[in-house]
Amino acid sequence: MLFRGVIYFNNSNPAFSIYPSLQTLFYGNFNINANSYTGGIISEPKDFIGYTLPTFYPNTDWGAVLGTSSKLFADAYIDHIWYNEISDLSDARIKENVTEIEDVLNKIQDLRPVRFDIKSEYIDSIPAEARQTVIDLHKNNIGFIAQEVKKIFPDLVEEIPGSDLYGINTIDLIPLFVKSIQEQQNMIDDLMEQMNQLKSDTGIFKSEVSIGSMGDLNSSLTNCRLYQNNPNPFNEGTEIRFRIP
Repeated sequence: MLFRGVIYFNNSNPAFSIYPSLQTLFYGNFNINANSYTGGIISEPKDFIGYTLPTFYPNTDWGAVLGTSSKLFADAYIDHIWYNEISDLSDARIKENVTEIEDVLNKIQDLRPVRFDIKSEYIDSIPAEARQTVIDLHKNNIGFIAQEVKKIFPDLVEEIPGSDLYGINTIDLIPLFVKSIQEQQNMIDDLMEQMNQLKSDTGIFKSEVSIGSMGDLNSSLTNCRLYQNNPNPFNEGTEIRFRIP
């Protein structure tokens, strides 16, 4: 399919224009930009891990926005994401039925972090020339097993729409990890308080034992007596009298 030219919106000197330059629908270039603005969007073939893929990107850094704060995309299905920052919408004004989460630590301890490889049959739809590279990229991953997590935190696991596979809301695990740390810290604080009390009690006990023992010893020494030998000087019949209470 061959399509070249310029499509204008509004008039011949538009604020917004589309510049398609397509050899084919798959490998062509498709540019959307504003004449008075350096930003815009480009779609063109780019090399990715040794395989050419159509790539959708802004023509300058910070040159485009996907969606708005009031106009959101419903879902995005992406295999791998690189990002500088991610924020979760969490304003108190949009929330209701807010309750405290309790008794999380024991449940967190039941989670089983694992390493795993993605089975190759779940990557069969990828073109053959890129399949092995993608398989290698999905080896030695770290995470959880959705079916196991569902038994512990069922609200964090959902079936992926259009599939019978399960996914885990790992972002919502973060508040649970924070709560488990808080519960653990409370346990540590209680143990430290008990240890300090034991140290205090042991110190008092040692002090009482030490004072009592020395007092008894001094009293015993005061009442001990060693008398003069008789006769004096010594001879074979000398006697020495003593008194120990």
